[in-house]
Amino acid sequence: MRAYELREEIKRISRYKIKLAKKISEKALEESDDAVREKSVFIIGGDVPLIMAHSDPRPERSLGKMVAGSDLDIVVIHENDLDTKAIKKLESVLLDLKYYLLSQPMKKEELDFLIKSMKDVKKQLEFTNFEDKVACKILNEAEVLAGNKGIYVKIRRMIDDYRVKEKIEELEEKGMKYRKITEEILLKTENPDRELLLKTFTTTMEFSEIF
Repeated sequence: MRAYELREEIKRISRYKIKLAKKISEKALEESDDAVREKSVFIIGGDVPLIMAHSDPRPERSLGKMVAGSDLDIVVIHENDLDTKAIKKLESVLLDLKYYLLSQPMKKEELDFLIKSMKDVKKQLEFTNFEDKVACKILNEAEVLAGNKGIYVKIRRMIDDYRVKEKIEELEEKGMKYRKITEEILLKTENPDRELLLKTFTTTMEFSEIF
């Protein structure tokens, strides 16, 4: 019974955060230049689209404030020819919305956002380094919030062309093997020290931003 209630709570929180992220994205489009709606798409990554969000208060490292659980990780992807001034204005609008959310005593939601071009996406799909791999995982798992959905359709085709899903699955398989080895080490270690526990349970991705 408790497990069922917990699953339902996670679903409720995730749905709420998706709804809020959509409102934020639409608000950003309203306050930005018209070209932004035509030439960009807003997507959300992280825990929320995977229906794994939580609302437990936690410290936000960069601002030193308490925020309500999972971040709203919003990525804006724009066509390469979007005007630089329009991009700068969009960034300013999103920053204002970020601080607005943090200032609301009943919300305290943390908005993390990233604006990048289709050229950036193409480079990241080459899957060269850690940052690229995180970016590809976000792109593969994302949900569209607002803007030109046709841009995300293009990205999905590119994900297939670059075999991104297969590459992620290969990494997940390696991760499972590493986990099994780690579990065996922990079971054989009577009193594991702090260094071993940190190495085991804290990944680089835990401290990473969106890319």
